[in-house]
Amino acid sequence: MTKLNLVVLSAFAMGLATSPANAQELRGFRADASIAADRFYSEGNNAGKLGFGGSLGVDAFVGNNFVLGVEASLLNSRAENITRDGAGVAARKSFEEWGGALRAGVMTSPLTLVYGKVGVAWNEQRKSFDADAVRGDYYNHYNTRGLVIGGGVEHMLGDRFYVKAEGRYANYRTNSSRLTGLIGVGVLFGQSKPPVR
Repeated sequence: MTKLNLVVLSAFAMGLATSPANAQELRGFRADASIAADRFYSEGNNAGKLGFGGSLGVDAFVGNNFVLGVEASLLNSRAENITRDGAGVAARKSFEEWGGALRAGVMTSPLTLVYGKVGVAWNEQRKSFDADAVRGDYYNHYNTRGLVIGGGVEHMLGDRFYVKAEGRYANYRTNSSRLTGLIGVGVLFGQSKPPVR
């Protein structure tokens, strides 16, 4: 929970620091849960895994249909790559990914937002190497971080609930990356006004 709190506070601090003075109204605070199809890349190999996650954020309208926002996110997908490496086998596993991002999008209709996002992601990983008696073994558990970019669509189901689809790519500093597609459901609250139909 400490890491989640830090990411949430950082995202909201970025939002306060970058909120434009001409923001006309609050689109709302949002929270959603999602199911993800995730592919983790490392050691020249990749592995797919189903995961789950969610995000918290806030959006504001700028002008008539342009939206700016910030978010904090969590993805739990425990994909693992098993790779033959010389005289042994290398195994790298990904655990939780925590992220903070800025979003920008356009309301293509009163109920549909198309957006892009860019931010930072932190990933917990474990790498081990099982070798012969001469080369020895090792085990390393660590956290890494990198850039995340993506985009998606949110569609309102009435005044409060929405569905979303998103794709994103994260590249970490430890020669590893992931490609994720997700679908989710969420709630939008605290709007300046309900969406116009």
